[in-house]
Amino acid sequence: MKRVLLSHAGGRLGLGFTRALKAAPEPLHLIGLDAGEFSLQRAETDEKNLTPRANEEDYIPVLKSIIAETRPDFLWVQHEAEIDVVSQNAHSLGIPTFLPPPETIALCQDKLASYQRLYQAKVPVPDSILLHNEADLHQAFRELGREIWLRAISGTGGRGSLPVADYDFAKRWVDFHQGWGRFMAARRLTQKMVTWESIWREGKLIFAQGRMRLYWEFGNLTLSGVTGVGGAHRWVADPVVDDIAMRAIKAINPNPHGVFSVDMTYDWQDLPNVTEINVGRFMSGGVVHFFEYGLNVPYLTMQVGLGTEQDMGLPMLNPLAQNVVLIHGVDILPVVVDVRELEGCTEALEKRRATLRAPTIG
Repeated sequence: MKRVLLSHAGGRLGLGFTRALKAAPEPLHLIGLDAGEFSLQRAETDEKNLTPRANEEDYIPVLKSIIAETRPDFLWVQHEAEIDVVSQNAHSLGIPTFLPPPETIALCQDKLASYQRLYQAKVPVPDSILLHNEADLHQAFRELGREIWLRAISGTGGRGSLPVADYDFAKRWVDFHQGWGRFMAARRLTQKMVTWESIWREGKLIFAQGRMRLYWEFGNLTLSGVTGVGGAHRWVADPVVDDIAMRAIKAINPNPHGVFSVDMTYDWQDLPNVTEINVGRFMSGGVVHFFEYGLNVPYLTMQVGLGTEQDMGLPMLNPLAQNVVLIHGVDILPVVVDVRELEGCTEALEKRRATLRAPTIG
């Protein structure tokens, strides 16, 4: 029985991946990791381990300790911070991770740098300006239109995003977020959005599927209308979307390896513009879970990462039915946990940390 180590196991992405792997055609032993003592309890894996956060200095030593103890065959990380750190240390983990190289991840996690790379490659992108100071903000309103889109150059879930048509309000927004030098302004596009999720192995496309995002869940609770939680999706097969997404990925890395998810928003001429590329993970827990009803993409991802995949018997490009709409929310059910189990997870992590800190004799 293969053993799979899953990070962020109690979050919506981890739950979706877990549920899909549980529906795989072979039995798998799933080992969950999570940095939140409460969210870990929501994990549906066979084992649960509390870890430090990815930005803590002992994250990698603890991860190595868990790998040595649980002996998994494959590691799947899906939180942006974990993807960054694990990719930089993948060579020392002794386990397949199926992550793109660190340079590719760093480029995609920097929205300004990836925008510049795509712009130079003539991939459709919304005109954008980095906001160093108020002069740049004035320039943005002059050149990008009466209404612009503000966004942080790093982060997920629409962090710092805001459509704004008033200069004073825009300035206050950037001031509030201490965003000068860390925010960019982009030309405002339509509300029509599409995502193209794909799996590559050493430059070869293994699988890709387009999906149209119909609305953001809880969008009415944010100023931007963006939450990072898609409320409804419909599979699409559009040659224009396919072409732009593949050009974008090849502009980032001519020999892509791993999972690449391209977010696009349509401009006023109905042309998809690439707004960001997320690497190393899929974009939605609900979508990942739903894949099992047409094609179990998480299972396929594991197989590709291990080099054991077989012919799917389906088209490589956009194989899922286009007459289906997925409607979902946060994908997490409440759980009831004995307080001693919570304390036990924390104590286990502290014991592991103490063992790693102990001096080596001899």
